[in-house]
Amino acid sequence: MTFLRGVADFPVQEGQLYYYWLTMLSLLKQGISWEALVEFTGDEIALITGICAAMQQQENDEQMRGMAHSNMSAQSMSGF
Repeated sequence: MTFLRGVADFPVQEGQLYYYWLTMLSLLKQGISWEALVEFTGDEIALITGICAAMQQQENDEQMRGMAHSNMSAQSMSGF
């Protein structure tokens, strides 16, 4: 993840704050309200973050399968 390059150069407290906001902004982007986020425990946020990552991976996998299928179809139509 290019946007995290250089994070190790920050003090620990600043790194934790960066990770906190990166997580919160990612969850807000997923459509979770700020009011809900501030009520969640750390464990709940970790669970939600993991579920969002798994869902994103599933979407990526489906896109890759679709692209592979399209490529195979195009090759078979062109006679390769």
